[in-house]
Amino acid sequence: MAGNSVNITTQLKGFKKELQFLKALGDSIDDKFLKSTQRRHLQPMVEDMKANSKSDDIKEMIGITQAKKKTGNSGFAVKAGVVKNDTNLFPDFSAQALASVIEYGTEIRRHESGKNVGYIEEGPFLRPAYDKNVAQFMKKVEESAIRKVKRTG
Repeated sequence: MAGNSVNITTQLKGFKKELQFLKALGDSIDDKFLKSTQRRHLQPMVEDMKANSKSDDIKEMIGITQAKKKTGNSGFAVKAGVVKNDTNLFPDFSAQALASVIEYGTEIRRHESGKNVGYIEEGPFLRPAYDKNVAQFMKKVEESAIRKVKRTG
């Protein structure tokens, strides 16, 4: 049994110093840093979402927002997509609901006298932008955190 044991020795002074460094590191990568970093690096995804949309009204509603409710341990969420709503443009159907219908390929039809007088058939515009940009977004957020750690250390 003794052959499988590990002997760890440490000096209390060195341990305290490393513990202080880790605390400083944790303090430097706070919610404010994470929110601003994510918002900055989500911008290309938002631009692609706007470019993919055929509706000028929906384009105006696309943006980045922070969730008001806390999520997980971080206490915030940053979201990109159709996050704004203008009741002048969308009085009966919110921009978010309309975007969801468009994204999933459902047609919206109005019936007058039993005839289709108009429909929206745009197709996905959010998911392709997400798929195109998510890997680069994650990489840039990670690189920002690493740079912050190196500056702190």
